[in-house]
Amino acid sequence: MSAATTSINTPKRDGDFLRNLPIAASTKLYVGTLAAIDASGNLVSASDTASLRVLGVVQPNPDGTSGDYDNSAGAAGDLLAVVERGIFKVTNSGTQPVTKAYVGAAVYVEDNQTVAISTSHSIPAGIVVEIDDDGDVWIDTRLHLMVVGTPSDGTITAAKLASNAVTTVKITDANVTGAKLSAAANLRSIVIPLGTIATTGSTKVTIPAPLAGTLSAVKFCGKDALATSDTNYLTFALTNKGQAGAGTTAMLSATASGTTQATGGSAIAAYTTRDCPLHATAGNAAIAAGDCLELSVTATGTLANTVTEATIRLDYTFTA
Repeated sequence: MSAATTSINTPKRDGDFLRNLPIAASTKLYVGTLAAIDASGNLVSASDTASLRVLGVVQPNPDGTSGDYDNSAGAAGDLLAVVERGIFKVTNSGTQPVTKAYVGAAVYVEDNQTVAISTSHSIPAGIVVEIDDDGDVWIDTRLHLMVVGTPSDGTITAAKLASNAVTTVKITDANVTGAKLSAAANLRSIVIPLGTIATTGSTKVTIPAPLAGTLSAVKFCGKDALATSDTNYLTFALTNKGQAGAGTTAMLSATASGTTQATGGSAIAAYTTRDCPLHATAGNAAIAAGDCLELSVTATGTLANTVTEATIRLDYTFTA
């Protein structure tokens, strides 16, 4: 439906009034139509125009001196208007119609009396309360001010948040994925206490992967220092066993850099985080949801001492 150019009777249920709102220059507001605030804080007729923020429906001046508000020849603020926020019945779009599936979701301004499920600039008009028997839409023009919008390119910037670009509907549709998060927000860590690393034998733990992603770091820390040795040393290994235990993918480096050998390895310092180098093949870092990872810390020969209060941490970014 096209925009109204005269007063209309917009059915309502309840609401509250905003009074003495300045009307933008060269603007006429029609009673019963949707009104919005522009970037300068002035009232304009609601439309699918970037940066508008719908407040509610234009109401007659309570002093009875005005029907429609005609500031066509005035400057911004020369004329003041009354807008009511609440639940109103507005016209449903003929091209992007609102259905019962959108009850509880935000809908967008098509023109000053019409709402749609999708428009060019996604200016929220309100939250759908009900679809009337005649096909028109009851919306609450208050609740949409509490939600923000959906960035089309997956980035969430201050400007897009300010323009109401990320709606709760789009978030529940799982459109905010790991790939769209910042590195810090996307990082997941699994911390595994290992207890005491004995002077002989092997300490092993299995770790179920909760989400698909990519291993980014493996960190070790212990209470005790352990000197390097080419005969008595520790080797760190992490194997992706898959989801049936048959996997053999090595996720840590198989070279001496993953050991405490004197040649090519490095010592363990007390209470100091140690990086366990990842495998040189980038594809080995891939993790599927439900994969079982087996970590082993194995002593070759007999270590000079135990390493107590040992802990390992796996860092990975998720793609789900």
